[in-house]
Amino acid sequence: MEDNNDNSDTSPTVLLSGIQDQGLTTPLMMSVVFHLVLIALFSLGYIGLCMKYGTLKPKAAIEAEKEQKAQTELEEKRKKVADKAAQEDAAKTTSSTPEKKTEDKKVPSVIKNTQEVIKDKPAQPSSLDSFDGDL
Repeated sequence: MEDNNDNSDTSPTVLLSGIQDQGLTTPLMMSVVFHLVLIALFSLGYIGLCMKYGTLKPKAAIEAEKEQKAQTELEEKRKKVADKAAQEDAAKTTSSTPEKKTEDKKVPSVIKNTQEVIKDKPAQPSSLDSFDGDL
């Protein structure tokens, strides 16, 4: 067997020689700068919102703004409906006064006609009379 006393291939100085020549501070600083640039680029939208609303939590301000907008839209819809109902009421009151007078005249004649039709018909036994014998 061959005697392998030469440890030059496995000695730590030989194995680390490629790393020791460059130094770790330069790649470490480059990595930190690269990550900071990436974080800044991906956070531009959030930073813009923070600047716009003047807070570090713009979500709450955005939600409050949406709620305010929805509330104003709801109030506008209610106002439109109320105005429309008021216009309809006004139209009914102006146009219903003559109609009511004509309807009042028609109602008694309809009632009289119905009473005359009822008087002319003979009384018919109700359907409940047939059950009296079964009890």
